[in-house]
Amino acid sequence: MDINVKDVKEILKEEGYKLTTQRKAILDAILENHEKHLNPEEIYNIVKLKCPDIGIATVYRTLQLFEKLNIVCRVNFDDGYNRYELIYDTEQHQTSSFNMFKLWQGYRGQDGFIGNAGKWNWKGVWFQYSRSQC
Repeated sequence: MDINVKDVKEILKEEGYKLTTQRKAILDAILENHEKHLNPEEIYNIVKLKCPDIGIATVYRTLQLFEKLNIVCRVNFDDGYNRYELIYDTEQHQTSSFNMFKLWQGYRGQDGFIGNAGKWNWKGVWFQYSRSQC
């Protein structure tokens, strides 16, 4: 099941928030670029084209709200940026998180594993996993 604007509007309403024009523009940017993991600055640059008066702080606050309400999750590819992806379906997301945790467990002790915070390098790509993230 894919998340859409109607779903997000309902989630916000249930929690006492409104889907403002700026929140909708941020959500649209994320939905339109769902195949990418955008960082806040990239989202800001996309939204700024439609809402020239929006500030970067609004993007950050909206992403924090969306994360708090489990609309998006923050991911870190160890490139110095927090990136965001939609949580399409709670059940699917939990399964994906569990599979990622199993993948991380499978790499413990193997070549390239760093340890500590669940970081490892697989085929030249750094991954980081923690229970608080996706």
